[in-house]
This record gives sequence, C-alpha cells and structure tokens, in this order.
Amino acid sequence: MAECGACQQRLASFEHTASGLRAIPAPALDVPHFWAGLRAQYPSKRQHRRSGQTGGRRTLIGLAAVAAALLIALGFAQLFALRGTEVNARTTATTTTTTVTATPTTTTTPSTTVPDFSNQQFTAAQALAQAAHLQLQQQPVPSTTAQIGVIVAQDPPAGTQEPYNFTVTVRVGSGPAKIAMLDVTSKTYLDAVHALAGAGFTNILPEVLQASPRVPPGYVWKTDPIAGTLILPNAPITLYVNAGNPTATPTATPTATNT
Repeated sequence: MAECGACQQRLASFEHTASGLRAIPAPALDVPHFWAGLRAQYPSKRQHRRSGQTGGRRTLIGLAAVAAALLIALGFAQLFALRGTEVNARTTATTTTTTVTATPTTTTTPSTTVPDFSNQQFTAAQALAQAAHLQLQQQPVPSTTAQIGVIVAQDPPAGTQEPYNFTVTVRVGSGPAKIAMLDVTSKTYLDAVHALAGAGFTNILPEVLQASPRVPPGYVWKTDPIAGTLILPNAPITLYVNAGNPTATPTATPTATNT
C-alpha cells in the first residue's frame, strides 16, 4: 500500500508538470524571415558560381599586381647592378693608375769601408783601394823631404762607408814648398841672415865680401838668387857684403904743350 502511495505521488507530479508545459504558449513562426535565413546560410549554386568568378577575378588581379611588382624590382636590381659594375670599374682603374704612379723604383748599391791610406806610397795605396772596390785620386801637397811620395792625408777619412767605385782623394807629399826669395839688400849681414831664417830658409852661405859703392861698408848689396825668385827652403843663398869703398883711380891731367 505504501508503494502505491508513492506511485500516486509521482503520477501527480507528472500531471502537474504536463499541465505547466501546456500553459506555455507556442512561439509564432515567421516564414519569410525563416526562408531568408536559410538562403543566407545555404546559398544556391548560381550564387556559388558568381562568388567563385568574383574571387577568381580578384585572385588573377592580385597575381598580376605581384608579377608587375616583381618585374619592376628586377629592373631596378639590374640597373643598380650595372651602375655598381661601372663604379667598381672606375674605382679599379683609378686605383691601378695611382698604384703604378706611386710605386718607386729602388736599387741597392753595394758599399765598402774606406781603408787607411796614410803613410803609404801611392802605388801601394792603389792596390789597397782596388781590393776595396775604390778609386784613388792624388793631390800633391807641400811636405817635408822625408814625406815626398807618401800619403799625408785622405778624404773621406778611414772607416767611412762609401759605395763601390767611389773616388777617394789622397794628398801626397811633394816636398817642401818653394818660397820667394826676400829682398835683404841694404841690411847688415847679420840682419839679413835673421830675416831669411825667419822666412824658412835654412841654407845661408857665409858672406862674400866685395866692394860696392851702392851701400855702406858691412851692408849687403847683392843676393844670389835675387829677390822674388821661388826657391826651396834648403836652397843655398849667397849674400854679397860691401867690404869698403874702392880706391879711386886718379885721372891723368892733360899737360899743355907750347907750340
């Protein structure tokens, strides 16, 4: 009996629910609006064809625009490439010209050390110079008697680095230089000797006494060699000194004769 009561309660609940559903009014159906929605959601085949044709045209136009843009871009690229090639060619030509002009031509000349030629005879110095790949040029200079034919100086000095075939000037002693004979006339013998010795003369011979009316007794009235002559310092010099006035020879007086 309890189960039948529960069943009755459930049945009553179903009936109540059904009565509530019957109380809800059914919505009104708008047929034109409904068909318009269906057409919008499901277009016809003709509309599909039209939309496909329009999309295809748009696609072709887009492809044509892209192709034109690519052609223009390729044209600009080729133009810039040509200009770049010309600029590179000009730059290369300019660089090559500058490089050829700026490149100096250098040659290396071998060098040698100048030997010491001092105190050597000229012939011996020549052999030494040839071994050192040098040339010699001699220049005579006054020297002592012992230095005659001997190198007394050189230019450039020993130890200098010079190129091959360089000419070295050597000064070779030629002996004492000649000196002009002094004028010592009208001097006493002793004064004349001092003057000549001071000038570098070393070979003054003893006086020679000779009478001369030109100067007082005891004075030099003549020299040999005469004044102004170029002689070596050791050349002999003779001084003539007045020994006194000579005795005058009496002149015969003519005698008058009577006729």
